[in-house]
Amino acid sequence: MADSGDAAVREASDRFYAALNAVFEGDAAPMIAHWAHSDEAVLLSPTGGMFAGWDQVRLAWETAAGWKTGSHMAPERTAVTVGSDVAVAYVLTRGYNFAPDGSRNDLTMRDTNVFRKIDGTWKMTGHHADLFPFMG
Repeated sequence: MADSGDAAVREASDRFYAALNAVFEGDAAPMIAHWAHSDEAVLLSPTGGMFAGWDQVRLAWETAAGWKTGSHMAPERTAVTVGSDVAVAYVLTRGYNFAPDGSRNDLTMRDTNVFRKIDGTWKMTGHHADLFPFMG
């Protein structure tokens, strides 16, 4: 049985996907609340590129919310490694995304989510996702 640290990190990772789906509907606020607002924030986006530092990460999520793609992703399987104040969630996700040409793509993605415990709460400091197939 997973200990409470594992459960808390899994819950934080699941909250990321709820926030991601809100971004797909045009609302960046849950995603912005989920991240640590620090220089250690890093986003390796499935659209390509690296956003480092909170200002860049925030702008990337706000920009993505503006696209209102109507896409959806959900965690299917999660494995976690938990330390005293840093944790990593390795996540297999499934869902769909819409390419810039409007075509629907069913996706299976591999994500890595990094968290730091700040004031007793697991805040995201890093997200790395496979590139979308239509990006290559």
